[in-house]
Order: sequence, then C-alpha cells, then structure tokens
Amino acid sequence: MAAGLLELRVDSELEACIGALRRKANLETLTAEEDAEYKELVEAVELVSIMKANARRFLAKQCASHGQRSARSGSKARQ
Repeated sequence: MAAGLLELRVDSELEACIGALRRKANLETLTAEEDAEYKELVEAVELVSIMKANARRFLAKQCASHGQRSARSGSKARQ
C-alpha cells in the first residue's frame, strides 16, 4: 500500500485547473468560490505530500529492518 501511495500523480486536467487558480490567486482575481476551491486543492495536495513522506519513511524502515534481519541470519549461519 505504501509503495502504491508513492505512485499517486495529479492528472493533467487537475494540474491545469490548479495552475489557472494559482495564477488568478497571484493576481488577486479569484472569486469567493474559486478561492474556496483553490484552498481545498492546496490542502489536498499538502495532505498527499504528508502521506507520501510517511510512506517513504515507512518503506525506508522496512528496508532497513529487512537488511538487519538478513545480516543477522547470515552471521548465525556462519557460526
């Protein structure tokens, strides 16, 4: 599941929508509805970014613990 989360990407249509809203926000020409939509999208992107960071950390720990187990197993086998 963690690896699958890292594969999440914004599709081109949503990316274009975010870009258009970002430009309007920079120009301070967003309507109240557009402002609410933009804020929701920014929050969603931030949430996904946090989830991806946690997934990377989880996978790194998994790799490290599997490496330690392999190293311990190899040393026991040599004894």
